[in-house]
Amino acid sequence: MFAQIFEKLGDSQVSTHLEKYDILNKFQFGFHKGQSTKQAIVEISDNLKKAINNNFYTCQVFLDFAKAFDSINHQIVLKKLETYGIRAIPLKWSTTYLFNGQHVSLKSMESLKQAMKWVIPQEGSLGPLLFLLYMNDILTALIN
Repeated sequence: MFAQIFEKLGDSQVSTHLEKYDILNKFQFGFHKGQSTKQAIVEISDNLKKAINNNFYTCQVFLDFAKAFDSINHQIVLKKLETYGIRAIPLKWSTTYLFNGQHVSLKSMESLKQAMKWVIPQEGSLGPLLFLLYMNDILTALIN
C-alpha cells in the first residue's frame, strides 16, 4: 500500500510536468489522459477523407507491439525522463521503481523479487505513463 501511494505521487508529478510543457505526442491515443481509441478512429477517418478528396495516395501504418511492456529498456526510459525535464527526486524515484525488482503474487504465495532490465509494470498508473514516454517520439523517428 505504501508503494502505491508513492506511485500515485510520482505519476501525479510526472503527468503534471508533461501536461504543463505539452510533451506527449498528440497522436498517441492509448494510455493518454483525455484521449481514446474513438478519437484515433476519427483522426484516421478524417485524414483518409482529406487525402481521397485531394486525390492523394494514402498509406496507414498500425503498430501493435506484442508484450510491449516487457520489452522496454529502462536506461532509455530514464534518459527520456531526464531529456523531458524530469530530474532530481522524481528521476531517482523512477530509477528505484524500475530497477528495484518485480515479483508475482498468487493467493498467499509470492515469488522472490527479481531485477528486470526490460519490464515496466503494467498495473498502477506509472507503468503506462513511462510506456507513453518511451514511445513518445516514434512518430518523429518514422517520419525522419
